[in-house]
This record gives sequence, structure tokens and C-alpha cells, in this order.
Amino acid sequence: MSVKTTNYILLVVCSFRSNTKRESTLEIGLVCCFIPICKLLGDGLRQEIWKDIKNYEGLYQVSNLGNVRSLNYNHTNKIKILIPKKNRKYWYVCLYRNNKQYYPRIHRLVAETFIPNPENKEQVNHIDGNKYNNRLDNLEWCTNLENMQHAIRTGLVKNKGADNPRSKAVQQLDLEGNILNEFGSTREAGRFLGNANKNSKIWNACNGKSKTAYGYKWQYV
Repeated sequence: MSVKTTNYILLVVCSFRSNTKRESTLEIGLVCCFIPICKLLGDGLRQEIWKDIKNYEGLYQVSNLGNVRSLNYNHTNKIKILIPKKNRKYWYVCLYRNNKQYYPRIHRLVAETFIPNPENKEQVNHIDGNKYNNRLDNLEWCTNLENMQHAIRTGLVKNKGADNPRSKAVQQLDLEGNILNEFGSTREAGRFLGNANKNSKIWNACNGKSKTAYGYKWQYV
């Protein structure tokens, strides 16, 4: 049997029992197993991969760990990792090109450099919900709708209906009457569909003024 060990390390565990001061005998046989290096050694020792940033080739690079570096810092021919700055919810860096300043967000630089986007999705989602975690394995391309649905599922978007005693919880059903989702308010349901302003048609469906809204049935809980 062959085992691919490129990203793994062989861990060998054994136990010895001392019989004399100078001799030891093997008490338990060897226990061998392969463990992923990143699990054993931690994220700090993962290989950092650098690639040129599009339209900044030869000037700046971004890494799979979310770092950005200048290849000619202050025209000194020295390579230096840039210190990111925070703008509301995201990290960004200042890049220079043709004597002009640009302020791209780091998560978009990582996604545009490392993640294929064949469907031309317009937004980049942070999978764990932490907008400061710009590692490659925490990013994915998504649509506005997918981004909003992820925010609701992970609790990043607050359930305003639950906090407003005047709001009524609503259920989303398929055309066969099977319950698909439940929301704290019609506005939250509209937000799940990509636009909070869609709540008016959902309200109409809940109050019997229309049979469906956006291809679904709706009802108050």
C-alpha cells in the first residue's frame, strides 16, 4: 500500500519500561500514523505562496495567507510586507501605480489572484464570518443573494423581527406547502431573498392578497 505524504508527517509513538539503570525494554509496540502537518504544527508553518497582483505585476504581490508586499518599497529595491489599514469592516492597503494611489481591499486581492471565478460572481464571502480573516481558505466568490443568505445563516445579520414585538414571524413554503424557512419578519424574509424591500409582496401573500410571492407561498407562524 502506498501513502502520499506530501502534506503529512509520520508520527511514531512508542513506550519503554526501564528494567535497569543501563537497559530498557520495549513495553508496547510502535504505533504509527500519518497526521496532516498543518494539524500537528499549526497554521503558522503553512507555506506562504506569493503571486503578482493583477495590474501591479513587478510592483506588488499578495499571498494565500492574506498578506500584501511591495517588491520595491519606497524605491529602495527592498521587499517589505505592507501594514494593512482598517476601513469600517475590512482591511485594505495603499498601492501606487503611475504616481496614483489606490486602496483595494485585501480579501478581493486574494480572491482575484487565487480563486477562479468562471460565473463572474461579484462579491467575496468570508466563510467563517470574520471579515478580518483574509486567508485563501476562508474566501469564496458569491452573489449578493448568496452573501446575504450566508450572513443570515451565520447570524451576521441580526434578526430584527425577533427584537421588534410588532413584527410577526413568517414561514416560506414551496408550492406544495412544505415549509422551507422561517423568519422573524417579512423584511428579514425579503433580505434573505436579496432585497429587504421585497417584504411588501411577501406581506401580501401572508395576508391573503396574493397566492405567492417570488415563487413561494408565505404564511404567518
